Amino acid sequence: MPPVSDPMGDYTRQFFRKADLQQPGLYAVLDAKAPKLSGAANLDPTSTLPCITAFEQDRADACIMYCTNASLGKQGQDILCKYGFH
Repeated sequence: MPPVSDPMGDYTRQFFRKADLQQPGLYAVLDAKAPKLSGAANLDPTSTLPCITAFEQDRADACIMYCTNASLGKQGQDILCKYGFH
């Protein structure tokens, strides 16, 4: 299934499906636990990234994202580094 307007979320689900091929049933477990943090087709460049908000609110322990998202601004870099992403 090719990505639609939410490429990172779609690619993450594809990653989960590939993991499910190795361990059947894993897709359902991962999909149920993983909050859908991306999806805005045109994210406002001045807004906080959804994964940063999720970390700050203790709603996520990890985030799968493109490297370019981590460098969208100093605020994002500082917060991601606070959670161990370098």
